[in-house]
Amino acid sequence: MEMGLDWDEAYRSGQYRAHWDYGVASQEVATCAALGFFRPGCAILDAGCGSGSDAVFLAGLGYRVTALDVSSAALNLVQEKAAKAGVVVETVHGSATKMPIDDASIDVVLDRGLLHNLSDDEGREYAAELARVIRPGGGLLVRGARTSYGGHFNPITTERIHALFPDTYFLKGPVVPLTMISDAEKDPTLEAAIALIRRK
Repeated sequence: MEMGLDWDEAYRSGQYRAHWDYGVASQEVATCAALGFFRPGCAILDAGCGSGSDAVFLAGLGYRVTALDVSSAALNLVQEKAAKAGVVVETVHGSATKMPIDDASIDVVLDRGLLHNLSDDEGREYAAELARVIRPGGGLLVRGARTSYGGHFNPITTERIHALFPDTYFLKGPVVPLTMISDAEKDPTLEAAIALIRRK
């Protein structure tokens, strides 16, 4: 998939299922929950939530979850999954570079495949929005492709994380390689990277 994709069309048509769908919570989010990365009752923002599997999973564990996406079609899928699971997920239609989210209202932001779809200029705007919405001491879990896959992605690398997230606002952990796993029909795995970033 390429940056600049028509996200509404991808979700309405079901095209997303061929490339990045996942019907259950990602392993790294479940692991973070088990390790206590999310404090009890905290406010979690799933930025670029897609069809909402992580958001619904975390809502089922009792967290206050907001799902943000630029695609209203994706948010419809989130609401369907939440209703089926019997949980409440607040959905917000908007861009990650101009989030309709209150200042310092979020404890943890999840990013699974959002940052790697942003240009560097957009990435800087996104990081500024994260500095605004994440409470001091809160965190960001970012995961995305670690190579460009032929120009489809803007990779998650140590250099890029350090360039986009200024030391004034963020403490950055190591960028660690992993393989992201999904239910995608064509691309079930993605050679990726993961990083934990803290808001000062």
